[in-house]
Amino acid sequence: MKRIGFYFRDGSRTCSPPVPDAVAEWAAEKEYDVVVWTGLPSNFKDKTGKEFSVAEAISHLQSLTKDGKSMAATYV
Repeated sequence: MKRIGFYFRDGSRTCSPPVPDAVAEWAAEKEYDVVVWTGLPSNFKDKTGKEFSVAEAISHLQSLTKDGKSMAATYV
């Protein structure tokens, strides 16, 4: 479970590193009891040559072909 992030709303299990507050807020808003995600390190710079930022991620997604955007939508 080294590369798996998780959040249990009831606090019965905790994740390391600690879960950002935004995850707990989002889970409460959606009424989710448990949230699980992959905790893989970023490869954005290796793939794009740029440091990750929200603006760079949006720019990258906008530059994709129609098929690339479709694959990205499936992944996300």
